[in-house]
Amino acid sequence: MEKAYDMKELGKAVLAELERDALPALNLATQAVAKSVFTGAKKWFEASAKMTENKFDDFFIPFLGHLDQFILPQISEIDLSKLIKKGE
Repeated sequence: MEKAYDMKELGKAVLAELERDALPALNLATQAVAKSVFTGAKKWFEASAKMTENKFDDFFIPFLGHLDQFILPQISEIDLSKLIKKGE
């Protein structure tokens, strides 16, 4: 540190502690939230599509289950350390 109370140095120190102590738990929590949002949105869309008289949205219901194989692997790859490093 070159000068006292340098805010940039404070940020670096906090990020280092965060990365060491909290990042693994934050990654798991973020992945759990993303999975919940995705699953909730699928259920909401399916219930809504069944309620409407519009048959166009019913067409997509059978494909909702197939989204899992594309979306869930992306969710499991969430890594907040990549965002922290980008912000440096």
